[in-house]
Amino acid sequence: MKSRLKTLLVAVMTVATLALSTPVVHAADAAYMRIAAADELAGRLLNLGLNKSMVIDVPEDIVDVLISNPAIATRWSAPSARST
Repeated sequence: MKSRLKTLLVAVMTVATLALSTPVVHAADAAYMRIAAADELAGRLLNLGLNKSMVIDVPEDIVDVLISNPAIATRWSAPSARST
């Protein structure tokens, strides 16, 4: 009985450790960009590699997004201040 309890305790601790150590996307992550002011948006150039994506969080709604090669890149517009 003590052996089963000890095995169960080790299993629970292992699962808890793995659950707490899973990666979370932070603002410092390369796939996330926060822009503080609309003035910083004008003329901003962003280069992404093939099959890469980025979340861009801006303080106001985005009006225009230009993509130089639509055969490779697609844009999804959301009616908020977040564009992917």
